[in-house]
Amino acid sequence: MKLNNKIFIETTKIEDIPWELLEGPYERCTDFPQWITSLTGKCADHITTGKEKIALNFEHQETLWSVTPFIMLILRKTLNEVKNPVKIVAILDLYEIIYKIANAYLKIYKEKNEAPLPHFSDMLKEKNLFPPISIYKDYYDDEELLSEEYHENIPDELFISFYYYSWLILAYSINYDFPQLKEFPDDSVKERLKKFENKSLNLLLNDLLINLS
Repeated sequence: MKLNNKIFIETTKIEDIPWELLEGPYERCTDFPQWITSLTGKCADHITTGKEKIALNFEHQETLWSVTPFIMLILRKTLNEVKNPVKIVAILDLYEIIYKIANAYLKIYKEKNEAPLPHFSDMLKEKNLFPPISIYKDYYDDEELLSEEYHENIPDELFISFYYYSWLILAYSINYDFPQLKEFPDDSVKERLKKFENKSLNLLLNDLLINLS
């Protein structure tokens, strides 16, 4: 893995990410820090709410968005911080959504030989971010226009990066985090980890980990 990418994954914090300039399927993801707060809360209802909000806003019909790799990055950090099996399982359930998309598309993307941006952090360059929040009176119409213009002008390497860097976090976790989780003294966690044992897919993910180096 590129040193730049490894450092970015290991050191970037939730407050370092401009959530209001990242787009999900329905809206800007300004509220993502609140969803993580819910996901890591003490109340089971809050954990479920946080998980559902994230699931709704980081993927839609197997399409990934500019926010997806950054949500995955923070989920990975959270996975390594929480000790409650309910929270770990909730994060693994979100991981599984991206894992299934990788199973459907990673091989196809690799065969197309389309390259992502060279560094994870490149997605946070101003030219690659969603436009700032409108100051116009007709906010919703303006947001729709901004979204149309943004998507019309997304370079291929940026769009591909939504997928590749989301999958890179998966590969990173499978290689470095899951071995420790397998020692976690809770059967529900161990059962969830079995959902990530597709050997052929894991080889592709491992190649991705190597190739982005």
